[in-house]
Amino acid sequence: MHKSESGPRYSPAKYNLPLAHPAFEIEPAQEYELTRMAQFVFSKLETAIWNIQTQILDPNLEIFKKVKLMTEAIKNVWPEHDGDLIKPRYTLSTTSLRPSPTITLRIEPLGEEGGIERERGSESMDGEIAIGLRKVLSATTTEELNQAVHALAEMIYHEIEHIKFRGARIDASVSGAEGSIAYLNNPGEIRSHAKQFAYKYQRYFPNKPFDIEKMRSICRTSKEINYFISFADPEKQEKYRDIADISAIYRKIVEMTTQLVPFFYSA
Repeated sequence: MHKSESGPRYSPAKYNLPLAHPAFEIEPAQEYELTRMAQFVFSKLETAIWNIQTQILDPNLEIFKKVKLMTEAIKNVWPEHDGDLIKPRYTLSTTSLRPSPTITLRIEPLGEEGGIERERGSESMDGEIAIGLRKVLSATTTEELNQAVHALAEMIYHEIEHIKFRGARIDASVSGAEGSIAYLNNPGEIRSHAKQFAYKYQRYFPNKPFDIEKMRSICRTSKEINYFISFADPEKQEKYRDIADISAIYRKIVEMTTQLVPFFYSA
């Protein structure tokens, strides 16, 4: 078979990142409110965790006993809950988001991850955020607990950003790299991941503007590595070009993280 003189032909990418999208727009008042909301939630949970640090790290304490102690500790520092014994719910108030949504937050002591649940077909921002604490309760050393607490903070910033910017779920029917790329290509996921990355960056480099090499130096998770390293690799860009323009995803995550880092500057 002879190659065309114009070079090889490629089919259009399956997943195209839009040039413009509400998730790529920064409205300072709303962004500061989302940041403050996440800071408030994290401060409550972080306080509760450190209040029972000894019990969490006790190897002789069964996980279900830790769940009960964790729930009680959260209720002690954040008493405005719905009364559920194990999975208390809290109402989060907003002032800048319009129309004003009804948002609840549910503690999932044995949950692995976070998420936001909305009524099927609804276009409103109303919903319930679930925050999983299994990684916290599974820690066996102070170092592991510290890591779990930082991961919890990133989860909270990520999920609260989704109040305003809807994300996506990995499609189980789309396997391998295609499914992962489709998920990471979603504008709402780019926005929420950029927010959690901005938090992490400022934790390592307080009050410093975003620098891609500094960010790469702290990349540990698969999503961080994909967004900031793999998607910038020309060989991978060529390999996956029929799926998506991952170089565009890379440029957008850098752009959004750069813009969101200043929201964590201390006064």
